[in-house]
Amino acid sequence: MALCSDPQGADFGLVQPGNYPMFAAAGEPFTMRWAELVTPDVEAARRFYEKVFAWRAVEHDGDGSSGADWTAGGEPVAGLARMDGTWPAQRPAVWIPHIQVTDCDASAAGAAESGGTVVAARRGPARPPIPLGRPCRSALRDHDAEMT
Repeated sequence: MALCSDPQGADFGLVQPGNYPMFAAAGEPFTMRWAELVTPDVEAARRFYEKVFAWRAVEHDGDGSSGADWTAGGEPVAGLARMDGTWPAQRPAVWIPHIQVTDCDASAAGAAESGGTVVAARRGPARPPIPLGRPCRSALRDHDAEMT
């Protein structure tokens, strides 16, 4: 395993395939399902991740979003989005994990009741379209103001 940062300051971890018990529950409710890089410099991110992981950024076609999916072997592996004006100035790039839940509204409410903040919520098609239950995405901020 290794912990790294890209040139824009986004931290990420590396792990080799193996018998890691931490991955046994992948795809189950309340496990990480997707990660998205949000960055002020999409072009620099493309160059870095294409060189390091041989990922290819594929633009979303006409779905109203302003991002792309990273693909490996033609399969989506993560998301890529440009930081917009809702992000604090000078905020470095960040990887945002997406946790698969069975009830997005209840999980977002639970985060708020536990001292976090729901900073965005969206209904409709999720990227990638593999949700449990009805499609929903919420962005949460914990009590230390870290985006998750």
